[in-house]
Amino acid sequence: MRQGLINFAPYPPDETEFLTTRLWDKYLPSRRQKIMDLDDPEYQKKTLELVNSFDEGALGVQPHDEHDVDKLDHVTVKRMVHPKKGKWLRFSQDVIEQILNDKK
Repeated sequence: MRQGLINFAPYPPDETEFLTTRLWDKYLPSRRQKIMDLDDPEYQKKTLELVNSFDEGALGVQPHDEHDVDKLDHVTVKRMVHPKKGKWLRFSQDVIEQILNDKK
């Protein structure tokens, strides 16, 4: 499982005898319409640019000490996950190596 858990069964099977498939079809019917190729490098580049555009400073947002979320116009929550959980890789080995190289 060198691809990591994130790539393991990202969608339910196409066969409708599975409850999971029927639930996905009911609550997320558009998933069967393949709109874009998620592995397309151009799509990945544009997605990364969009995500990075929300980073602090890009929108003129400055750090502050306000803790009352109701008083804020914009809130960004960042989460960091470990690339491994026990012996399981959450991401592919290539992605983990890229993350480690970016931190250097």
